[in-house]
Amino acid sequence: MNRFLRGLVLAAALVGAVVSDGCGADRIAAFPDATHRVDVGVGDMVDVTLRAGALGGYLMPPAISAPIVVFLEVTDPDKFPVPGGPAQRFRFRAVAPGTAVVTFMPVQPGPTVVDTIFVQS
Repeated sequence: MNRFLRGLVLAAALVGAVVSDGCGADRIAAFPDATHRVDVGVGDMVDVTLRAGALGGYLMPPAISAPIVVFLEVTDPDKFPVPGGPAQRFRFRAVAPGTAVVTFMPVQPGPTVVDTIFVQS
């Protein structure tokens, strides 16, 4: 794989997660790889932002392994176009204690993003 394409794939895999605690305070975590873990409580909102770049985005709704997390919506978090390409913000709500694996599949061939959400009561 050439250097440009490798950089593009890496940029596509950059993921950020925002966990809202319901009190207006957010914890923000950014991860350099395509897989990460988020710990939340029942009732918390989870936002996962993916920047797909030239890949064209991720399919929706994402696959969720257990009904403890509910997919709510996908939006575009960018108010202005950015050089890295469009982003998608996937919003979820934790509804029951347990563990859910959320899998984001790209529209075109590219990296699959897998997030594990641990929900505590």
